This record gives sequence, structure tokens and C-alpha cells, in this order.
Amino acid sequence: MSQTYEFDAILFDNDGTVTDSTPGVSAAWRTFGKEYGFDAEAAIEGTHGMRLIDSLRKYCGIEDYEKLVAAVQKFEEAVIDNGPKALPGVPELFQQMRKNAPTDRHGWAIVTSATRWYATRTLERIGFGTPEELVTSADVTKGKPHPEPYIAGAIKCSVPPENYSRVLVVEDAVSGVASGKAAGMKVLAVLQTTPRDALQAMDADWIVPDLSYVSAEWKDGKVFVTIRE
Repeated sequence: MSQTYEFDAILFDNDGTVTDSTPGVSAAWRTFGKEYGFDAEAAIEGTHGMRLIDSLRKYCGIEDYEKLVAAVQKFEEAVIDNGPKALPGVPELFQQMRKNAPTDRHGWAIVTSATRWYATRTLERIGFGTPEELVTSADVTKGKPHPEPYIAGAIKCSVPPENYSRVLVVEDAVSGVASGKAAGMKVLAVLQTTPRDALQAMDADWIVPDLSYVSAEWKDGKVFVTIRE
């Protein structure tokens, strides 16, 4: 069954929602696990959706900021080298998001826990180019599951706090769903990296297998999203 909903803006997570970088991320964690002596599988399982700088500080024990930044870059370069890919339905949905979008403000954004360097290169690698607006790990002081990242995205899209319930967050991770819900927004979750029961436990408003189950159309500055569950 399909239903259509009206929103003021849409905020997309990147990894696991828009792009599939799972093989590269897993390989990078295993490399770092060997180098720093921690359980890479635990890191793979426990860090999805979190800021990489926070995850590397936790698992690698790096406290020096310059060394931490260098480790982030090394990790992200390893992921890029493994070739991220667009997930199902994303090219079509992004094309729809760009058609007739508002001209007086930004109507959608990417909100990622990664760096700007990584986010722009993954999106360029899969042929999407740079999004209208981008919120990265450097733009917030607290990462997901804190609401700050998605609030920052809403601000970039000129949506006032009283209308946050009219913002749609698109996520795949528990921490991201929690971030969107904590910001008072609606959350559409995709079943790419997280089991359905875990997403349901976080009160995701809709859950779909992937973004081929979603379409969007702009009319008079509002985006009408059709979800097929």
C-alpha cells in the first residue's frame, strides 16, 4: 500500500542510506584492529552511524588531535579505495529531489557523521556530485544519536523549530533514527544495515527495504513523498 505525505524538507544520511560503503568500512576496521589491537568485529557492529573521529578515539585510544585527524583521513581513504556504490532507488529519488526544488531556500541536505572530504568524494564517486547542503562531523559538537546533526540540517533548509515535525529524516542506523526522533522529526528507515525490530524499537515512523520504495515530487515549495510499505 502506498501513501503520500507532505514535508518542508528531507534530510538524508549518507553511508548505508544513500551509498553502500560496507565492504570498505569493514576492511578499514579490520586493518585498524590489527594495527591498534582491538576487536574489529565489535567496532564494525558498534560504530555505525557514529562520528568516525569519536569511534577512532574510543577503539584506537588516540587522544592527540592531530594524530586523530590523520587516522580519520587514513580510514576514509581506505573506504574510498574500496569503491562505494549507490544503493537501490537513490539515483531516481535524487533526480526527483532536484526537479522543481525550491529556489528561495534549500529543500534537502545530506547529514553525515563523516567528514566533508569523505562525503563529497563518496557522492562524486557514485555520480551524484555535491548535494545542495551538507552537514558533516565538523559542523556539530555532538554527533548522532544527539539531535544536533539533524537540527543543523533543518537550519540549512530554513525550517524553523516549530516546523521540525514537517522534516523527513531518511536513515539506516539506530543512532541516526534516534537523532532524528530526538529532533522532533519524522523518520523513514531503510533496511540496509539494521534489522527491522531494532528500527521499530527506535520508533521509526516508516520502514522500507530500500529507497526504490520511495518517490518525491516538489509542488509550491513543499515536497510530497510517496512511501510504499
